[in-house]
Amino acid sequence: MEAVKLARGSMSLIAFGKLLGVSAASVLYWE
Repeated sequence: MEAVKLARGSMSLIAFGKLLGVSAASVLYWE
């Protein structure tokens, strides 16, 4: 069960990082 929690946490972390990267890139692009 712990591995499932870890996998889920890392996946959401990766998704969050991608979202942050995309928003940062779009901000840089638009300026």
